[in-house]
Amino acid sequence: MTRKTKRPLLLFGGFTVLFAAVAALLIRLLPADDRPFEYMVAGTFATALALAVMFVIVARRRSS
Repeated sequence: MTRKTKRPLLLFGGFTVLFAAVAALLIRLLPADDRPFEYMVAGTFATALALAVMFVIVARRRSS
């Protein structure tokens, strides 16, 4: 596997792991009503955080 193909796979894997960890943490922290709204909030925050982290990683990598 070349470096050109390894880097996007690692970024995607990191994004997936970060998303799953944050979503699981938020589902545990939110009230135990288990309504669809809580799952939507957890997924929205997890997606926003993971995208922000990945944006910073990619932007920092491209600037150097």
